[in-house]
Amino acid sequence: MSHVLVIDDDPAFRRVICRAIETEGFQAVEADGHEALAFAQKSRPGLILLDLVMPGVSGLQILYALRTDKLTVSIPVIVVSATTDDDVTRETIALGAAGFLYKTHFSIPELRLLVKQHMSPPTSSAA
Repeated sequence: MSHVLVIDDDPAFRRVICRAIETEGFQAVEADGHEALAFAQKSRPGLILLDLVMPGVSGLQILYALRTDKLTVSIPVIVVSATTDDDVTRETIALGAAGFLYKTHFSIPELRLLVKQHMSPPTSSAA
């Protein structure tokens, strides 16, 4: 089953997002910014949720790298960030982000809807 890769420097935020995704039946995997690109190349998630502001590595740099790598170019990326600058939002869309959620005012149902729109329905493990 394909999974959602949640890239954020805040472990508590990652856990909240992962739980919200997992209650919909999808597998969610956490990563910080430093391990994100290598992990995405190796695991090939069905969707990436990406923070922009992280220490040591910019989410914009990660998005650019994802979009210019043949292994990750087709993976949809939804940016989830506290950054509310309209220019930054436009830049992420120009770089190929599939969507943008503001950490300061998105809802869990909104997040779940975006995940469902970009992921195949989860399959039942019961035979």
